[in-house]
Amino acid sequence: MKTVYIRCFVAIEIPVRVQRVFEKIQNELRTEIGKASWTKTGNFHLTLKFLGDVKKNSISDVCNAIDKVAIKQKPFYLEFGGIGTFPNLSRPRVLWIGLKQGGNITTDLSKYINNALLHCDVKSDERFHPHVTLARLRQQKDLRGNVDLFEEYQTIQNTSMAVDEITLVKSELRPTGAVYTPMSRFHLGKE
Repeated sequence: MKTVYIRCFVAIEIPVRVQRVFEKIQNELRTEIGKASWTKTGNFHLTLKFLGDVKKNSISDVCNAIDKVAIKQKPFYLEFGGIGTFPNLSRPRVLWIGLKQGGNITTDLSKYINNALLHCDVKSDERFHPHVTLARLRQQKDLRGNVDLFEEYQTIQNTSMAVDEITLVKSELRPTGAVYTPMSRFHLGKE
């Protein structure tokens, strides 16, 4: 019998009102950035842990591990602010928006999830920088000249949000773009 895999990740979902702010920022940056694959409204999220392809029969173990972490984490607040790129401004591949508040808690939560999933055959990845992807750049473009423009987004109004759950999300790659489907939600601090 063929093994079935599900491509998935653990994320903090972003409320529609905050996603609309991100969409407005994308529209303001589009002419400066050039050709890019812009994240669609509805697909914005903050990835805590990318799991990759997980055996379908291992999903319940993954969910149990995530739930054990979620129960121990109290709800918290995030506020978005600051724009950056990976790997750097001179050779950007990803344009992102960072966190102005809640970054340390988010980083710790990611670390706890990463450690909890080690026994579930999920690869460990210690690299984590809390962010939401605005765009993936298709062409090489030096953005060092855009530092002043990015500075305008150090503080972004109407982007604070409460985090009281995390989500295991199924990711399907299609020619029209990624399709994300919530598989399980885990409430924070509720035993």
